[in-house]
Amino acid sequence: MGNLEWKYADDPITEEIVGKIGQAMGIKFPKDYIECVKVNHGANVVPYCFDVEGIERVFGSLLSFDEGSSDYIVTDYNNSRATLPNGVIPFGIDPAGNLICFDYKNHNENLIVIFWEHEGVVYGKKKN
Repeated sequence: MGNLEWKYADDPITEEIVGKIGQAMGIKFPKDYIECVKVNHGANVVPYCFDVEGIERVFGSLLSFDEGSSDYIVTDYNNSRATLPNGVIPFGIDPAGNLICFDYKNHNENLIVIFWEHEGVVYGKKKN
């Protein structure tokens, strides 16, 4: 992961801002994520491709901690919360609007990252 190049990040933020937003969302973000988003929130990354169960996906950007952003993390979370499983918190988005999320549901101590495809979701209902 050391060879990532972040581009077009929003203005840097403090750990306190990240912590307050996490608290408002009912979670505590991982320390390495906090360190990353303090300077890279809202940014695109190179290389941008990643693998999900043998399928190549494209990472669009980290969600932003800037309230004025079209991809503000709280807004994106609130907009998708009705269809996300409980304990799944988005932190990134791909160009098609799919979300890259932390899974706090069964992995609070050792978080895993999941790819949440919005297609096929019945809006207003949570997936199991």
